[in-house]
This record gives sequence, C-alpha cells and structure tokens, in this order.
Amino acid sequence: MPSESLLAAARTLLDADPDVAWKLDEHDKLLVTLRSDPRRWFSLDVGSDAFPLDLGQRYSIPEYEYDVEHQPDAVRKQLSRGLAYLHGRGDEVTKKRGSTEISWTLTLPDGTVAKAWRTPLQRLRHRLTGRSRLVQTGQIPG
Repeated sequence: MPSESLLAAARTLLDADPDVAWKLDEHDKLLVTLRSDPRRWFSLDVGSDAFPLDLGQRYSIPEYEYDVEHQPDAVRKQLSRGLAYLHGRGDEVTKKRGSTEISWTLTLPDGTVAKAWRTPLQRLRHRLTGRSRLVQTGQIPG
C-alpha cells in the first residue's frame, strides 16, 4: 500500500487537471485517462520502488533516481511525464520497414526518451500473425 504522502502528491497533481479521470486499482496502480478520449491512457505503479510509468501499451519508464524522502517528488515527476504524454506534448517517431512498424521513440518535454521496438523474430511474428511483443527502454536525463 502506498504511503499517504505519495497518494496526496498524486491526488494534488491529478485533481488540478480537469481533463483527466483517474483511479487507484487493487494493485496500487494509478490508472489515468483523458475524459475526452479514454483510449489514451497511462498507469503509474505507486506500490513499486521504481514507480514504473506505462504510457499506453508501448512505452515503460521507471524512475530509480530518488532518495526515500524524495518519493513524492519522484511520483510527481512521473505523473508530469504521463500527463505530457496524454496531452500530446511529446514527440513520437515511428520507423517502418516495408509495411511493418519496427520501432518507436517518444521524447517528452523534460528530455525523457522512451523507446520500443520489435526484434527481427517479433517482426516476422507480426507479419505472419499480426501480433508481437515489444522490447522497451526508457532514458531519463540527468
């Protein structure tokens, strides 16, 4: 169970944005969507030590760089990144090979870069079945 200070930090930031709806699920994940487009979403696991931020189904960004007393700041940073993604304030680049999308790069306003790509085997699986898994990485500036 996340501490009250973490939830208070999250609640303050999320309640200040009238365009988003959010809830805390039974696994201590904050689920956040745009009210106008629930297909755009992100989740933040506030019950984990790394506070992983999942942006849609493509990107995942952990936040490891914090001291225990700075956990609320880490949660606010991650939520700010998620809100920037929701509101379209990131630059996304998609690379294709033929008709198959092979990689994606998302750069957020704070300089955080998230990447996802299909390995050669997953590209083949995607071409044959339409399904595949992605490899994901995130790089936080600093």
